[in-house]
Amino acid sequence: MRRLAAIAALLVLVGCKKHGPGSSEEDKSHRYGVRVANDGEVAKVTPAPDGKWLAFLGQVARPKELGVPEGIFLGVLELVPSDNSAPARQLLGGVTNLPGAFGFSSDGAVLAAIKSFRFATHTGTLETVRVSRESEPVALADDCSSFLFAPDGKHLAWVCETGAFLGNADGSSPRKLTENAATVEFSRDSKRLLVRKVAAAGGELLLFDVAGDGVRTLAKKVGDYAFSPEGTEVAFTVHSADPRGGWDLKVASAKTDAVSALAEGVSSFHFSPDGKWVGYIAGVTPSKAFGDLFVASSKGGKSVKVGERVEEFDFSPSSGAVAFLAKYDANARSGTVALQKLPPAQPAELLHRPSNGFEWSPKGEYLAYSALVLRPAVSLDLELLPLQDLKPAKPLPDGGADYATGSRQVAAGVFGYQFVNEEKLLYRSDCIMEGRACDLYEVPTGHAAAGARLTGGVWRFSISKDGERMLLTYPRVDSETVADLGAMNLSGYGGVIGLDHSVELGASFLDDHGERAAYGIIDKRRRGVYVATIPLPKAGELPPNMAVPGFKATYSSTGALGGGR
Repeated sequence: MRRLAAIAALLVLVGCKKHGPGSSEEDKSHRYGVRVANDGEVAKVTPAPDGKWLAFLGQVARPKELGVPEGIFLGVLELVPSDNSAPARQLLGGVTNLPGAFGFSSDGAVLAAIKSFRFATHTGTLETVRVSRESEPVALADDCSSFLFAPDGKHLAWVCETGAFLGNADGSSPRKLTENAATVEFSRDSKRLLVRKVAAAGGELLLFDVAGDGVRTLAKKVGDYAFSPEGTEVAFTVHSADPRGGWDLKVASAKTDAVSALAEGVSSFHFSPDGKWVGYIAGVTPSKAFGDLFVASSKGGKSVKVGERVEEFDFSPSSGAVAFLAKYDANARSGTVALQKLPPAQPAELLHRPSNGFEWSPKGEYLAYSALVLRPAVSLDLELLPLQDLKPAKPLPDGGADYATGSRQVAAGVFGYQFVNEEKLLYRSDCIMEGRACDLYEVPTGHAAAGARLTGGVWRFSISKDGERMLLTYPRVDSETVADLGAMNLSGYGGVIGLDHSVELGASFLDDHGERAAYGIIDKRRRGVYVATIPLPKAGELPPNMAVPGFKATYSSTGALGGGR
């Protein structure tokens, strides 16, 4: 899907230490941000789920090993309260900024990390620490490659050279599950755990009860696997007995010994959000790169083919339909966007060709998709389909079908889009700088209306969990990895609050309502980890000192903020 990328991990640099965090004159020169940590060059600032703590890498440096990609660092893992009530604490050395190198439990009570990371083996020593001002790290095991917290935050599973282990969230009371482990995965309810062994040891997929000693071998030579949303079924692919290779898809009950075979030559699969359906692309062979899309009941039953030569598919959040790109052309990177209502009583409806992506609204009442228009001029337009307005296509004389109707054009020349909620859709258009600086528009989903311009020069944006506020980054011509940062309300107040200049990508809200944000500064005079309290003005009012010194009213070559609505 062509979801506009949300702002990802923070990469920051530090400022002067002798006056302490947030106390220098440079810190006071910007209105909303307070520096909470600085320890040499820093990277990957990661907020705890409740936003009360920040974990980050300090004193980062390029690894000495050859062949490590650009942008990958090693540093000292540090922990600091986001309210600036205490200085940062150094915890572990030799921690990388690769995904999965460190992270918080879902309740924010425990921080786990792999220290002394070795790029040659992608392993290190796993340690955990209770998140507080005094707790010290506890080593669990050496030669570890990964770890995973249970969704409820009560348990931790980890994989090391000596096998897979399961313990409490802080690693206490561990029990060894098996040797030769490769990966682990919890069910959404945290009651079950899947462990897959390495291929050299048979690639067995084992199902464990988290609260007990029960274990069951589901299959051998397993590739991909996934729990159903409720955790009662497990779908997985096993290496085919055919000498040409390929993967066969099977579904096993997590409660009984029942296992059903669904298809051969499967390249991808996943469950619908309600767990009632499993969709998969099958029929892939060495001479056929793209297979056909099928849907089947996750409880067993006949599979139904809904599309041919499919590249991607996604169930609606309501599980009432599945959208996909059919008849995919790898050279053009596009296909026919189609919609299949569930259960599949009628053939799928074709919406447009060519298209390169689609996006469901949060409740699944709307489908937004890109429509490549070639005449009279090439343009990538944004279309919106309210599912209640979908009208089936009329048959053509040659036996084929025309496109279904009900969609309406939102805008032309769109460079990314994202739903705020079921009522609002955002998109970027009127772009310069090769699509890095665009006007940001908002359009209602419930009725046809022209898009309302929110601001200009936007590179990326991130929406708060409640959908009321937004962080905005504005590109600079002096760097492709640094931006200016702003924030705005998505209702009521319609202007942009300038937060800071020279912000390293990315930044993140620290709470559901978007009242605070954490970000990093690249400017050598004041680099470090910052937390800003963002004012919440009343409708139609502007806060005092709306923009920090240096911000201009319109977009400029230095990356300043654009205007309001």
